[in-house]
Amino acid sequence: MGESERGTGYLSKGRRWRLLCCMQVHWRLFWYKLTHWEHWSFGAVYGPILWYYGWLALRARSFFFFSAANPDMENAGFVMESKYRIYQQLPVGTYPPTWLLQPGPVNEQQPPWAEAIAKLGYPLIAKPDIGARGRGVVLIKDETMLRRYHAAMPVPYLLQQVIPYTEEVGIFYVRMPGQPQGRITGIVQKEMLHVTGDGIQTVAQLMAQHPRVRLYAQHLQLLPEQAGQVLPAGQVLQLSDVGNHARGARFIDASHRNNAQLEEVINKWALQLPQFHYGRLDLRFKSWDDLYTGQHFMVVELNGAGSEPTHMYDSRYRLWHAWRIIIQHWRWLYRISVLQHQQGHAYMPHAEGRAMMQSVKKYDQLLGTFPIQDFS
Repeated sequence: MGESERGTGYLSKGRRWRLLCCMQVHWRLFWYKLTHWEHWSFGAVYGPILWYYGWLALRARSFFFFSAANPDMENAGFVMESKYRIYQQLPVGTYPPTWLLQPGPVNEQQPPWAEAIAKLGYPLIAKPDIGARGRGVVLIKDETMLRRYHAAMPVPYLLQQVIPYTEEVGIFYVRMPGQPQGRITGIVQKEMLHVTGDGIQTVAQLMAQHPRVRLYAQHLQLLPEQAGQVLPAGQVLQLSDVGNHARGARFIDASHRNNAQLEEVINKWALQLPQFHYGRLDLRFKSWDDLYTGQHFMVVELNGAGSEPTHMYDSRYRLWHAWRIIIQHWRWLYRISVLQHQQGHAYMPHAEGRAMMQSVKKYDQLLGTFPIQDFS
């Protein structure tokens, strides 16, 4: 049969087979995401329980009642808070050395990052000063990569020393105003996106068989020699340096790790921030034994009223269990905010709150221009 007889719509047997395989892959990914709620969108997870937040807002007579919870944080740490300003409030020595840089043209005689590099060297962490669920967080390995990052980043960003500890957790902390003791309400341990070798398949083949890896493939960029490498059986290759759920990290509920020692360590640290009542500390540390004694740990970030109790994303949990955790934390946030309000901390005016939410949308659009796939 000639080309004219086949027509423009003809698909060869090989092309039909490739199309069928592609459809099967997409269907498997769709089914995996559908049956694993932890990968659903924010609206899909939170939408069915927003009525409860509305009920709390009605009782508080303010939609933005959370703004009274942590008065020393911008917007109580709900959204649009500067990480750099928060770092300045933390106890000295408990967070890594950090520099704030502004986007824009570079003075070749004195690059804006010159002082930071002189003190920190490479590698280092670069991330937007105002966070956005892990977007724009990159491990910078050399000057060339830093120049590319600076040219692409449209918002103020931080350069930060890489914390030399491998363990990472998020610890949710709640303390009622006026109380000398707070409590840990949940601990999440983070497992970076990775594949494990079998001594037979290449890294690319292992990645293709891993649904979680395929879901976040747009954030991964391997060198050709890495993709074709055959890992020995049992050897683990970490594919991402960012412990963020939106970048593929697996969240495991480690709340069983909590004990009186850990609560004492975290409470002692938090009381140095007298107006911090509600939020999540993301920590890196050397070992659990060290953390229990308050040694060898550093704060990656401190998140306020907008914090998620991320231990709820453990894949062993059903969605209803996550809803119960969220609702319980909203209830704590409400109680703290009302007590703070009774002690003279005003709720954010409605007009100011609306402006804040509009600024979030504009910021997301601006940061959305950053090509994260070029730096993964």
